[in-house]
Amino acid sequence: MMLSVETGESEPQRHRSEPRRRADRERNRQAVVDALLDLISEGNLAPSAEAIAARAGVSRRSIFRYFDDLADLQRAAIQRQLERLGALLTADLEEHAPASERVRAFVQRRLRLYEAGGPAMRVTRMRAPLNPVFAEQLRAARQHFADEVRRVFSPELSPLSEPERQRTVAMVDAVASFETCEVLQGSHGLHGEELEATLTAAIARLLGIDTPDASS
Repeated sequence: MMLSVETGESEPQRHRSEPRRRADRERNRQAVVDALLDLISEGNLAPSAEAIAARAGVSRRSIFRYFDDLADLQRAAIQRQLERLGALLTADLEEHAPASERVRAFVQRRLRLYEAGGPAMRVTRMRAPLNPVFAEQLRAARQHFADEVRRVFSPELSPLSEPERQRTVAMVDAVASFETCEVLQGSHGLHGEELEATLTAAIARLLGIDTPDASS
């Protein structure tokens, strides 16, 4: 029976253990990514390698056995965050539903998304100016949100001229943005139902829709 010089295992043993090694590596890789995201969600916006390793239950040195470099870890963390947010990233709003219902549902879903993903979104915006990985993610997110505005409010946008449609999409997208919510909460003290009502009224006004009563 032929033995592997490197491991002392027989060839059949080595081949049988290879899937287990791959599974262990993937499990540890995922643990590192989840540890990074969990630390960020707890308010540590720049966790050290030591903190990530301790939370993941791996050694500090092993982190970069699972990732090619820091950019690889960042991309994996972004992908994992997208998976965590799941359905919150895609509006399940029927474009033929009443306009007031669509506005309210759109705002409610955006606020749930920002609550769930807020810490990671802050990190992305903080690092994007100097980090191409985060800059690309921010560009993709902004494009996704603008496209969502166009789809959800297609009935209201389609009668407009192209320049007016572009301006309206831009204004609705800006009002519904994470940055706007941060300003309304941090600088103006708007939270909960008051924040929801403010965003709902502003978006409805931009689209020429009778303002829904957000308190009902």
